Amino acid sequence: MILKGIKEKRGISVMVGYVLLIVFAIIIGAIVFQWLRTYVPAQQLECENGVSVFLKNSSFDEATGELNVTIQNNGRFNIAGYFIHATNETGQELATIELSEYLNTDFGGSKFGGAVLFSSGQNSLKPGIVNAETFDIPPELGELVSLRITPTRFQELNDRNRFVSCGDSSIEQLIGGQGEGAPVGCTPDCSGRECGLDPVCGETCPQNNCGTDVCDLSGQCVPPEECTDTCSDYGYECGTWSVCGASTGCGTCNSGFECNATGQCDSLIGNGVCDSGETCAEEEACEGEQAVCSIGQICQSGSCDWQGGVYGEDEYCIDLGLGYIGGDCVANTGQCTSNPNGALEDDEPGAETYCPGQVLCCIS
Repeated sequence: MILKGIKEKRGISVMVGYVLLIVFAIIIGAIVFQWLRTYVPAQQLECENGVSVFLKNSSFDEATGELNVTIQNNGRFNIAGYFIHATNETGQELATIELSEYLNTDFGGSKFGGAVLFSSGQNSLKPGIVNAETFDIPPELGELVSLRITPTRFQELNDRNRFVSCGDSSIEQLIGGQGEGAPVGCTPDCSGRECGLDPVCGETCPQNNCGTDVCDLSGQCVPPEECTDTCSDYGYECGTWSVCGASTGCGTCNSGFECNATGQCDSLIGNGVCDSGETCAEEEACEGEQAVCSIGQICQSGSCDWQGGVYGEDEYCIDLGLGYIGGDCVANTGQCTSNPNGALEDDEPGAETYCPGQVLCCIS
């Protein structure tokens, strides 16, 4: 009987071991499954149908290495920027030379993950709008022959803004001087249009003569009084533009923004300058260094300096903190002159650095 009891206990122990082994296997399998799920995208990121761009103009000066690219959004959706690649040999089929790193940001645009953005973090180029960038190409790349442009967008997925490459909308084009910049495989289509640019290649439709009428956005010649185009139809947010054949004011930008060359309001935050409407704390170059710089100063190495090192009458008045922002600040050969915000004295801190006792600050 004792021997039988021992054998039964051994049987139970073996069964418990099998059960525990199965439980552990299930737990490990569940952990591995959850881990592998993070490597499989739940939803593929794709651009909207109707995203399209074309190269309106391109030119390359091998002597200076300057490449100028003008892009127009001829699609139905706003775009954020583009990937740009080039060839430097005739007959080379695949453009493999990545050019975004050579973007000259002094003329607009910014670099982002191997792409060129028109404006940081947003789809800023509206349909029909043109944008130009300049690239400084190093001499070792030689003469560029053709370009491949792939538009990009920011799109929301799971409540997050994702950066998407629109590979199906890529275009290839010979650079100006290598076949007059003709788009590779692009056939202009002016059907149904009397004037303006064709929506495929951006070339001027041959008629393009409306006489006393004006050319509207749809490519039709209409009497000026019947033209209903607006600034927003062309994507203009600011500045003065030709709309319905007339010079039209398209508004101004809010504080902290400036109007760019394509009529878009670009944020000034992040340009390294303390512009009107922001504090220097909003500029990454001065983050954590000081709370506020005077308007018009530039953030350099944690200090507020005047742009270009210029310290004149305007800068002196601003430094006094009398509420002066801009306007006429006139030299006075006598002494410091009082103004509505208080008197200026010869011994005012910093006065000696400009013009001792010879300045009148005007409140604008």
